[in-house]
Amino acid sequence: MFHLNSNGKNQFTYDRQGGIVEEKSPAGIRLFSYNSRHQQTRVETESGNVQENRYDVENLRFELLDNGRKNSGELKEDD
Repeated sequence: MFHLNSNGKNQFTYDRQGGIVEEKSPAGIRLFSYNSRHQQTRVETESGNVQENRYDVENLRFELLDNGRKNSGELKEDD
């Protein structure tokens, strides 16, 4: 079941657990993926950049990859 919500500028599509799976904006489409525990595992930006999140056995994020490279920070907005 998907629900479309619009804030006047961007449109969001949600999954059954309430997670955003797609964000449409004037800049393009951003996609979000989740694992079976509904933890965000992947974000693909409008320009094709990819952030991947990896989790340990305690369900804590232990690694963040930006375009396949390790990073300890947050996904940066495209310039």
